[in-house]
Amino acid sequence: MGLGCSTARGSGEGQPTWVEAFGTAPCLGIRWLLILRILLMVNFLCHGLWDVLYNWEGGLYYIALTHWSLTLEMVSSILLVAATVRARRELNREAPRKLPEEPCICRLAVAVLTLQLPLSLMVVLMYWSLDNPIWALPPGYTPNYDNLYIHGFQSVWLLMTFFVSRVPYMFSNSGWLIIFALIYTGWTYVHFLLRIGTGFPCPKYEMS
Repeated sequence: MGLGCSTARGSGEGQPTWVEAFGTAPCLGIRWLLILRILLMVNFLCHGLWDVLYNWEGGLYYIALTHWSLTLEMVSSILLVAATVRARRELNREAPRKLPEEPCICRLAVAVLTLQLPLSLMVVLMYWSLDNPIWALPPGYTPNYDNLYIHGFQSVWLLMTFFVSRVPYMFSNSGWLIIFALIYTGWTYVHFLLRIGTGFPCPKYEMS
């Protein structure tokens, strides 16, 4: 476990370069990979920005882990598109040359994606097991679209982004999630000490 942010898996032959990792896909052409990432970016941005505007609650939006996940998802999708465009620029060069070092934008895309993938799954699992247990839903319960997207669909689209690409998920890069977890835990404790509260009443706990 560490704070790596590179696509490099080793130095042996046959390992994909950063250009291949971001610019190609095992099941899609180069152009269709970029189109898919742009469409997913638009999807994440539209849903994410709408959620921010609708649930801002006077600045209390980022008290919820779900909202941090949605924001990081938007950032990740933008970085993936930018990294793909950068990789395509190298793939389209006619004259062969020595491959440059992995750009900062690509390293940043790896770091954020490595953080966001497990975080997105955690949000879904925690919501349907702790906050709103799927085995204890009342008869006739029907979630609205916004709830289904935030606690389900967004994770599916993010996994699609990962599975159709060659960008690796490596344990050596997973330290970013630990750092985020520590920061968010500290923020939650500050939230409790300062009694900041939420923008809406919680039916599970009495109001003080």
